Amino acid sequence: VACSLLDRQVAKLAEDFENEGGFTERLYRVRTAKRREQR
Repeated sequence: VACSLLDRQVAKLAEDFENEGGFTERLYRVRTAKRREQR
């Protein structure tokens, strides 16, 4: 049971990574959006 849950979680994380990018990429996007708002 635990293995199948882990497999599903890992698959979801991999899918999110493909669609959204890694943590650094997301952070960069948020930062640039904030900078644009401030101008």
